[in-house]
Order: sequence, then structure tokens, then C-alpha cells
Amino acid sequence: MIKKILNIFNYLTHILLKVIKNPKYLLEPKHYLIKLRFHLWPFLSRSKKNKISIFNTMLHIESDTFNGRGIYSYRNFKDNDERNLISSEIKSGSICIDIGSNIGFYTVFLLKSNLAKKVYSFESNPNTFEILRQNTKNLNCIQTLGKVGDKTNQIIVDEKIDKNEKIDFIKIDLDGEDYFALKSCKKIIDKYKPKILIEISESSERIQGVSFLDVIKYLNKLGYRIYYANKNLKEFKKLNLNKDQVINLFCK
Repeated sequence: MIKKILNIFNYLTHILLKVIKNPKYLLEPKHYLIKLRFHLWPFLSRSKKNKISIFNTMLHIESDTFNGRGIYSYRNFKDNDERNLISSEIKSGSICIDIGSNIGFYTVFLLKSNLAKKVYSFESNPNTFEILRQNTKNLNCIQTLGKVGDKTNQIIVDEKIDKNEKIDFIKIDLDGEDYFALKSCKKIIDKYKPKILIEISESSERIQGVSFLDVIKYLNKLGYRIYYANKNLKEFKKLNLNKDQVINLFCK
């Protein structure tokens, strides 16, 4: 009971701080819709929460994970800034790579919006991979199951891509191991310098032993400039992140 009360208090405090920072928050109905879906989630049967209508298709999602709950709740609002930025930066008919594809949210977005004519998708979780396959079975998507990295027992992306295909865009989201995924794409990056959307996290140094600054330095060395992933394209120059902070960056 005490834990539930604390959770409610923390949630109300979070909302109050948002309203103080931006009073217009109260006038945006999408926030209420997202929260309503989020709080209804535990009470819904599996059949009511294992797929959603989005990108002009039915997208199957995980019905028992926090990630599935997030996609169910946010739907068209999920990663809206990132997707708008991609739409403005990536040419129609591109060939893309999605590392940490999960159930294929970005893969399906890229293909159904015609930004991509082909996507190579990589996912390491076998159960999630089966949902990815289901979501992309009628799309031009090459799905690969396994852990992407730069070690001999991992998937090296450079070795999985058709050498005659120009890669225009790479999205990487591996919950802290994004640095190793970057290194597995080095030949592709050297040859084509695709635009990159990558997640960085404060916890990566504690858990995976690699700092988000290593990602920044690696990309800078390859000739990339790093920006926050929104339409303003403000250059990212932070040297520290808050505890457990996660940020998506756009690199070009």
C-alpha cells in the first residue's frame, strides 16, 4: 500500500512539474489519451492489447511487456519528433538498417511511409523477433535474429548487407550497447556515411562498461555532427547525463 501511495505521489509530482514548466500541457488532449490507455492496460484482456492500428496497418505488439504498454499507449504519438525528423531528412525509396528493431515499429514506419524501399531489421529476443516477422511478412524487410556487436560470436552488420546496396539511414536502439552496433557497421558508415538515429544512455557505462561519450567520440571521428533528434537540430554538447537518462540523437 505504501509503495502504491508513493508511486501515485511521484506521478502527480511529475505531472505538476510538467504543468509548471509548460502550462499549455493542460490544454493538450493527447496527454490525457495516452495516460488513459496506459492506466487501462493492466485491466485489458490480451486480445484487446496485442495489436494496434497504426501506419495504415495492424501492428502486433507485446501484450506483457513495458515496451508493449508504451506502444499501446502512445501509438501515433510515439517518437513523433524523431519520425518527423527522419521524414524530413531521409529521401523516399531509401535502403535502411534497423538495429534493435523490437517488434518493428520503425521498420514498418519507414516502409509504410515509403521512406524506405527496403529495411534490414535486427532483433535479439526470439519472442519479440517472431512478432517482428509477423509485422513485416508482407513488406520488403530482411529480418535477422541475433545479437549485433563487434565480437566474433555476434552479428556483424557489415557482413549481412548486400555490398551493392547504398545504405541511406541506420537506426540503433540497443539499451546501452549501441556503441558496439556502430562498430559492426563501420564499413557501411565509411563507404556511404548514412544518417544515423542512435540512443545513448547514462547507465551504459555502469552496465555495459561503455560511456555515451565513447559513442559521441566515435561518431565525431567518423566525421559526424551530433544533434538532438527533433526538428530544431540543436547540436548535442553535453558531457554528463542525469541518472538513467536516455536520449535519442540524430547524426549526419
